[in-house]
Amino acid sequence: MQKKLSLIFLFGFISLSLIGQKNRFESFFKELDTMSNNELVFKKLVSFKSSKKLNDVELIAYFKQRVKTAVRIQKYDDALKFSNDGLAFGKKLKNDSLITYFTDRVGVVHYHIGQKDIAINYFEKAIKLAEKCNYIELVAKISSNLGALKIEKEEFKEAEYFLTKALKNFDKIGSKAKETLLTERLLATLYTDTKRYDLAEPLYIKVLKTAESIKDTNLICFIHVYYGKLLELKGEFKQSLEHSEKSLKLAELFGNKNTIELCMVNLSRSYSQNKQFEKSAILNRKAYLLNKSIFQDNLKKSVAETEVKYKTLEIQRQKELAESKILEEKRKNEFYLFVFFGILLLLIILFLIIYLKLQAKRKRIELAIQKHHLEAILEAQEEEKVRIARDLHDGICQKFAATKMRFSAISDELLDNVPDLKTDYKSCITLLDEATNELRSIAHEIMPPALNELGLVEALRLLSHQTFNKNLDFTFEVFGQEERLEQNDEINLYRIAQELFLNVIKHAKASEVAIQLLFSKKQLSLFVEDNGVGFESQHKTGMGLGNINIRCEMLKAKFNVEPGAKGGTFVSIIKAEKI
Repeated sequence: MQKKLSLIFLFGFISLSLIGQKNRFESFFKELDTMSNNELVFKKLVSFKSSKKLNDVELIAYFKQRVKTAVRIQKYDDALKFSNDGLAFGKKLKNDSLITYFTDRVGVVHYHIGQKDIAINYFEKAIKLAEKCNYIELVAKISSNLGALKIEKEEFKEAEYFLTKALKNFDKIGSKAKETLLTERLLATLYTDTKRYDLAEPLYIKVLKTAESIKDTNLICFIHVYYGKLLELKGEFKQSLEHSEKSLKLAELFGNKNTIELCMVNLSRSYSQNKQFEKSAILNRKAYLLNKSIFQDNLKKSVAETEVKYKTLEIQRQKELAESKILEEKRKNEFYLFVFFGILLLLIILFLIIYLKLQAKRKRIELAIQKHHLEAILEAQEEEKVRIARDLHDGICQKFAATKMRFSAISDELLDNVPDLKTDYKSCITLLDEATNELRSIAHEIMPPALNELGLVEALRLLSHQTFNKNLDFTFEVFGQEERLEQNDEINLYRIAQELFLNVIKHAKASEVAIQLLFSKKQLSLFVEDNGVGFESQHKTGMGLGNINIRCEMLKAKFNVEPGAKGGTFVSIIKAEKI
């Protein structure tokens, strides 16, 4: 229970605070409406906005009050700015009423600064928007403004249309007399300008009575002026003089110098028409002096405004100059920073390039050393093979031959006397022949004598027969004029061929193989093609590619493996610049 009471109290406190803020906000604007010093009102408005954060509703009210006050004290730049701000805010909120209201305000400001065509354009836009959203009061006010502008442009037919429309709409909303008086006065002026005095006079009398009933001194003053002019046009100079005198008294009471001057000139003319020339001259002199005073006031005001504008512009210029210097300094710092990082980046890139070049060079050296070692190993292997083959052929094989000759020297008579020995003797001779042949074959495989004796072509032909003759169909073809190569090159080509032929037997699962040896002026080519399972399958089972690559590098030959025309493998070894 206590918790609930606390929540209720908190909610009530917040609500009262919000209501209090709203009331303070409304009371502030009501206070402004009662103040006669418009300059002070304007200062209070500026101070109020800078000291408070306003919500949307308060901001709209602020815009409206700021525009109204700025128009009153003739700060039209400020009024135009806040009218446009209000218009932009209305568009942001997508509020047709606000858009309509501030479009009208923009038109009003343009009217006051003498840009009447622009004002008409904004009023026409505003009245369309107001009619669209059924904003009758604003339709009436804009129609009245348009009527006044059309009178000034002497477009009386359109002026009468808009003024009549304004009065009808004021009547629809039950507008108070004060809101219709200006429109009625404008319509009376229109009737006067179009010489419809019978319509103008009763309307002036009606407006005058209404203005007196609501005690609108300023309006009463102007009605006396305009009604006096009407009577003057009708030739009723005495009655015109009475209204002119009343207008001057009211103007002096109201205190506006421009209005007083207007009334003095008007009354001076009335005195002249009533043949009171002395009074007319005196009043005309006063009007002249007052006009001179107004001119001096306006000049002082203009000079003061110009000085304020100049000082404002000078402050703005100094501010922009300071900002420009700061910006220039900032750009300089950014440029120096950019140059520093650019140089740093270039140094890093240069370092990386040098590092990568050194790494590549080191790798090339390592590869060259490895290649040199491998070449040395292969050369040593070949030399060792030659030595082993020579030792087998010239050593063990010769000893086996000598042993056979010794055995052959044993007489047949001796063997006939020992029958069992004769059988063993023949077995030994057979074994010696087989051992000799096997050793000779091994020696030939290690270092084929045909390579030295007959050349590369015959050695490869013999190797083809030895490798493929019992296993699959093969063809061996030679094109071009055979030329001998250096011994090491021929040995390497022979070893490559051995490796390729062995790979076909072990891995290709082929039934046919074609070997081609092509001699030309600038290159020697060896092609081996089979109809087996293809390169991928062979490669997976191990083709000895590393060995072949090394020998190709030693030969300075290009080694290539690709799918064959019959689905097998096509291998090419091409040695350029052989001569």
